[in-house]
Amino acid sequence: MRRILAIAEREFADNMRSRRLIIIVAILFFYFTAIYFLVLRNAAENLLASLITSLVGSIQFVASILGLVIGYDVIAGDREKGILKLILARPVYREDVINGKALGAVMSIILVLFSAFYLMLGMAISLTGVVVSFQDIMRATVSLFFITLYALAYYSIAQFFSVFSDKASKSLILSLAVWFLFTIILPIIAVFVAFALLGPIPTGAEPEIAREYFRKMTEISSMVTSITPELHINSIIGALNSVYRAEMYTSGVEVRVEGSGNQTEVISEIIGEIEVYPNIFDALAASWVNIVALIAYVAVFYIASYVAFVAKKIEK
Repeated sequence: MRRILAIAEREFADNMRSRRLIIIVAILFFYFTAIYFLVLRNAAENLLASLITSLVGSIQFVASILGLVIGYDVIAGDREKGILKLILARPVYREDVINGKALGAVMSIILVLFSAFYLMLGMAISLTGVVVSFQDIMRATVSLFFITLYALAYYSIAQFFSVFSDKASKSLILSLAVWFLFTIILPIIAVFVAFALLGPIPTGAEPEIAREYFRKMTEISSMVTSITPELHINSIIGALNSVYRAEMYTSGVEVRVEGSGNQTEVISEIIGEIEVYPNIFDALAASWVNIVALIAYVAVFYIASYVAFVAKKIEK
């Protein structure tokens, strides 16, 4: 365990000094700044919900890239520089190396995502003066936990290619190819498949028919993209942060109706609407399939990397 912690500490320190990580954090701050001013301009109502949703979206935007950047050279980079051979020349087990590097990566991802999130949230609150409740913080923190899991899914994919690549550049190309496939190519293919199966929306269709058409299109698109981590993280974040409108009624007033039985009716009146978030536990229960899928991504690629690295011969 001591060796694993020593390797994790070195990996964490290397990541924190990495210029690539600084660039990603800078991109995150610039991206959120642009979204922040856009939200201020357009969100007349429920500014807090819009800000938190935008902040969660900003973190999610860079999470997959962060996982790839930390993972693509985790093994291939050390192999290419000859560092891996020097490490394994010492009394260190191979499983300690890959576990230590993975632990260092997890620490790096958690530190970057959580610190960036709370720093930007604090800035947004101080600039706008909105009041944040404990429930808001809890909902955002739970969302951030699953975004971290999403980043680890891409780290595991990048680590998998890093184990099998003799050069870090090759691992980076393969990792980016998978990222490009999942985030851009498959969603486009999904839309084409849905149009091919359903045809164009009928002209002048009634609202009910149009809603049914788009519901079917969403179902088909989800089936095509179900192998991507994006579908699952979007479903989880959507379930946690979706706002629905609930009608507010006056308290019931009893009115006696004359006639047989002298029946009593309770009359209430709608006095307005409020925006309500779903219960966190209900949202997570509804998204359990997506949660299991994200965990499976991390587990499958990590186990494959682990087995391959332990069995692979380290060449000069």
